[in-house]
Amino acid sequence: MILMNQGTYRSIHTETILMVKPAHTLTASRLIKRKEFKFIVSIMVAVLIFTSFLLIAIDASGTEPLKLEEKIVTVGSGDTLWDIASLHAMKGDDIGYIVYKIKNRNDLSTVTIVPGQKLIIPKLN
Repeated sequence: MILMNQGTYRSIHTETILMVKPAHTLTASRLIKRKEFKFIVSIMVAVLIFTSFLLIAIDASGTEPLKLEEKIVTVGSGDTLWDIASLHAMKGDDIGYIVYKIKNRNDLSTVTIVPGQKLIIPKLN
């Protein structure tokens, strides 16, 4: 171990220590505001997720409640509105008119339906 004489040692490097003040200091009131903001945002996200699940849980696309003689049908793979209407038609009924009634009851803008979709079949007679 080498000992140096502290009185004669001089560094060739000059160091300047700068005390830099942070651009902004986080005070207690700003910390509380930040926590309140995070709390409000997380409540809004939770409400958004909750309402999304409520919308998904709706059984049929019709806006009116189910009436006494109406049925709910789940669309299967390969089903069309024409097929569903013909299954629920009585002898001599106009299938095109039944398709029209099913579209109106379920607020459908087109005849496109997807498997798993629930449709309300209105009273046909």
